[in-house]
Amino acid sequence: MSAGTFFIIIFAIAVLLLLAIKVISEIIVPFSKETRYIKMEMHRATSESEYNYWKKALKNHYLGVFGLSTKKHKK
Repeated sequence: MSAGTFFIIIFAIAVLLLLAIKVISEIIVPFSKETRYIKMEMHRATSESEYNYWKKALKNHYLGVFGLSTKKHKK
């Protein structure tokens, strides 16, 4: 293996690592913050209807991640 090939492989690994960090910081972290917020609201709910509202919001939140959230689910 030549030195040029070695540096190209190292560069590709560095680019993939940076891409993974970007995905984590822009997608996964905000998703987990929103999930924690909804769960906190579920625990603070004072009535069954409020609890059900937040439970439905959590379900829609999870479905939205996979692109499965439709108008049917949001009703």
